[in-house]
Formats: sequence, structure tokens, C-alpha cells
Amino acid sequence: MLKPDRKVAPYIKPIVINEFIEPENIQLKNKLPVYLISGGTQPVVKIDFIFQAGYWYQKQPLIASTVSSMLIEGSKKYTSSEIAEKLDYYGAFLSQNSNNDTAIVTLYTLTKFLPETLDITEEIIKNSIFPERELKINLKRRKQMFLVEQERTRTLANRKLNEVLFGNNHPYSKILKADDYDNINSESLLSYYDYYFSSLNCKVIAAGNLDTKFLTLIEERFGSDDWIKKNKHDDLVYAIQTKSKKKHYVKKEGAVQSAISIGKVLFNRLHTDFMELKFLTVLFGGYFGSRLMKNIREEKGYTYGISSSVVSFLHSGIFVINTEVKSEVTNNALKEIYYELDRLKEELVPENELEKVKNYILGDLLIMFDGPFALSDSFRLVNDYNLNFNYYKQYIEKIKNITSERIKELATMYLDKSDMIEIVAGP
Repeated sequence: MLKPDRKVAPYIKPIVINEFIEPENIQLKNKLPVYLISGGTQPVVKIDFIFQAGYWYQKQPLIASTVSSMLIEGSKKYTSSEIAEKLDYYGAFLSQNSNNDTAIVTLYTLTKFLPETLDITEEIIKNSIFPERELKINLKRRKQMFLVEQERTRTLANRKLNEVLFGNNHPYSKILKADDYDNINSESLLSYYDYYFSSLNCKVIAAGNLDTKFLTLIEERFGSDDWIKKNKHDDLVYAIQTKSKKKHYVKKEGAVQSAISIGKVLFNRLHTDFMELKFLTVLFGGYFGSRLMKNIREEKGYTYGISSSVVSFLHSGIFVINTEVKSEVTNNALKEIYYELDRLKEELVPENELEKVKNYILGDLLIMFDGPFALSDSFRLVNDYNLNFNYYKQYIEKIKNITSERIKELATMYLDKSDMIEIVAGP
């Protein structure tokens, strides 16, 4: 048997991403859109119910997140313990979460138990009651978590950055106080739930082993007029009011580390430059071999980890750098971060580094399309913007064809250090 020559690098096979499984788009009788991604050999199904009911639409802090977290805590038909017992009996799992723009209820279930698990899902989506006892427990637990988080410099820096970037009255600011947890009641939750959790404000993405009975089951439970409610999400508009002061310090007594958050308001994935700028932020600080990691972690030893990213929201987007460093090297770390930002504008990226990042991103994309569940998550990510898998096809082409000159141009246009908001939270 021949021994491999350890002095010769193994052949790197080019990454090829094949055609995507395009979702089948149907409408139920009540006009509810349903996207179907059939595939996989295991008898399991994942169903996302997506509502335009995120923080963007709430008139009071915590309403959207509390509604989502309380959905499984009791309905007209089942108590919270009965819901938990039934899900456990059928080996199913329900998750609920909310973000800046949407609220999502996700069901994971065996195909053979779809009738029973969809019955439970229908009940929490249509008939949740937000009982007072469970609400008090929920708010007490989350308030305690909030108070714990407030002790972390990373949390303080991130929240301050959002506040400075968007202004005090913007939904993306995420300005919360402990007292906000004391001002939530069942009536306010029911009002929000009744308005936004309707078929006119929902879409469904189903993935997995979808047999011929699936459409019949989904139509029976979610295709009727009993939850139309004639309500569709409001087209709300909020002005972004970025504060003029560029540098902010949040003092935290007793902290041994400083948290650094640097960023600026940009645009979302609908912008023509978003794809290439995403590539740039990966090269800069988006993976373990990035420039920020090599400099700030490996060479200087200032931090365990540092990252940069572009974050897309439905109504805006941001560029952000996050890290935590020993407090005594805070100024040195800031100096090196800005040094690396300047390099992007002043130097062309070497071709070998460019190819490494291209391969990394393409490899990462392979994971996003590995199986029907991953496909459904990737589809939801772009479908929120009324896009489809063509977005990823264009992204792949942008990655393959991006040049060092284009990266330098993007850095000059969007990542000038004089435009950045700097937050430091620490001792």
C-alpha cells in the first residue's frame, strides 16, 4: 500500500452546487399561501407558520415576544400540561419564536402522527388564551434572565449600538427596562394575538416526507374562514434616527472585560451590493481564518473571538463588528480593528486569500441546502423579502466572480471608519 506524500497538498475539488428543489406554491381555500418542499427518506415533516407579527408591529415593549413564548401555555381546548403531554406522546416538537419582523411557529413531527400533531398546532394558533398563572411565571422567568443579561458587557454594548444606530423610538432599537416585564397582561396579549395571528397575515412552508394526505390535512385545519379575521399586518413606517455622536462608553463596575461593538446602518439583502458586501464581511471577520481573527486573536492574543457581519432586516440592515477583550488592551484592540478596516480600502486582497474565502462560503452554502429541512430554512430566509431560490443562484455567481478590485471599491464606499459608531462597555 502506497503511503501518501505529506509534502504534497491534496487535490482540492471545486465546489459545485446543483439545481435547487423549487418549492411547490399552492393556496388554500382562504388564500393562505403554502410552500411545499418534498424530499428525504425519513418519515418526518417540518412545518413553519410564519406571521408578520414581530417587534416592528408592537405598540408596547415585549408584546410580540411574550405572545410567541406563551402560545403553548394554554388554549380553549388544552391546558399547558396537556399540550406538553400530547407532544411528548407523539414524539413531536413545537417551537415558537419572534424576531424584528416575524413570529414563527414550527412543528416537527412524524408523518404518521400529522393528524394528531396538527390538531394541537391548530389549537395554539387559533385558540390560545394566555392564562394569568402561566403568564406570571413566564414574565418572572424572563425578567430574571433579562437582569442576568444586563450584567454582561456584551449585552450592554450590543443594546447600546442598536439604540444609537436606530434611535430611541425605532422597533429595531430593542430598548428594554426591567419594569417592562411588569406592564404585560393577558388582555394586551390577546389583542395583539387576535389582530396579527390570522390567515391573511400568515404563510406556511412545509418540508420533508409529504405524502398525498398532507394537503388534505392542512386544508382541513387551516384553509377555512374561521381565522381570516379580516386583519392584515399594518404597513408601518419608522424613521431611523442615528445619533450624531460616534463614540459611546457604557460603564460596568466590576467587569474584567470590555465588550466592543462597532457598526453602521446600511441596507438589507434587496440592495444590489448586499451579496458582495456579505462576501467582504466574511473575509474581514466572518470565519475562523478571517483577518480580524488572525490579527486580534492569533497574533495579538487580545480576544478569544471577534466577528463582523452584515445583518439584513425587512426594513433596514446593519454592518457590525463584535468582540470582547481584556479591559487593559481595549484601546489596542480598537486600533487594530481600524487598521484592518483601512487595509481593505488601501490594499488589494491577494488572490490566494480570495480563493480561500470563495471556497469557504460555497462550502457553507452546501450545508444550507443539505436536505429538505435546510432547504426550507434557506427558502424562508429569502421568501420574507418576496425572493426565491434565484437569489442564491445569483449569490453563487457573485461569489465566483468577485475580484480584489471590487472588494476595495466596496470597502471604500461602505466601510470607512469615520462613518462607524463605536460602543465600548466595560469597567
